[in-house]
Amino acid sequence: MSLPLNRPRPMLTAKREVVAWIGRALQRLAASPSVDANAVLDASKLGFEFRRQMIDGYLRDHYGLTVQSGPFQGMAYIAEAAGSLYGPKILGTYELELAHIFGQLERYETFVDVGCAEGYFAVGALVAAPHLRTLAFDLDARARQLCAALAETNEVAGRLQIGDLCRPEDLARLASPKTLIMIDVEGAETSLLGSTPAEALSDCDVVVETHYTSAGCTLEFLHAYFSATHDLTIIEQTARDPSAFPPLMALGQVDRFMAQWEGRGPEPWIFAQARR
Repeated sequence: MSLPLNRPRPMLTAKREVVAWIGRALQRLAASPSVDANAVLDASKLGFEFRRQMIDGYLRDHYGLTVQSGPFQGMAYIAEAAGSLYGPKILGTYELELAHIFGQLERYETFVDVGCAEGYFAVGALVAAPHLRTLAFDLDARARQLCAALAETNEVAGRLQIGDLCRPEDLARLASPKTLIMIDVEGAETSLLGSTPAEALSDCDVVVETHYTSAGCTLEFLHAYFSATHDLTIIEQTARDPSAFPPLMALGQVDRFMAQWEGRGPEPWIFAQARR
């Protein structure tokens, strides 16, 4: 068996304006009369973002705009992400820890996505489950526009309703049997759920991404909130396997990692299943 020892290293390219932007930032840093640790940190972040954008372009060249794996495999995507990284969504490894939940959508009739961003889950669920309807919420107007565009791209807009603010009374009203609720609101889950009686959600399943806030990790609050009404599973983050994607194996170790990197801290998810 011959080994591909002489395979060429792939060329990663970036937009010209991104290169110019980073170049100007580095010039300002070099001209500074003293070394500012924060400025050096900012410059390193620019370099990281530069490399990440090149990897996104590399993935797009190989895979186009089609999700490659996971519960939403085959979903047609758009060339923009809102508030999260693009590459893992094209690979289908984004929040892969939740794949077992979204692989059982036949159990549900309605999916409520609070903090939907551009609709990876909100629209992906509709693509994976033709019987399902989704109600998606996001405070960001651009995110809502992208979510609508993603639904149109996949011809599922007729089963999607998009809103801005999900209030406690909205959540309570939507929490019926055969409903799956997903909440990812960057720490505001304590405010939303703290104003919603846990009993109001007792008939539905809820998955929440936890976050660190000034008051600590929201996991403790969520565990106490759901413990009387739901069976709880803490879902920890897991490593990704780049070998599932042959184009990634042509990259170096750092680039393979960055292609699937989601920019997360250590926070887990909590899956609260109704005691039916």
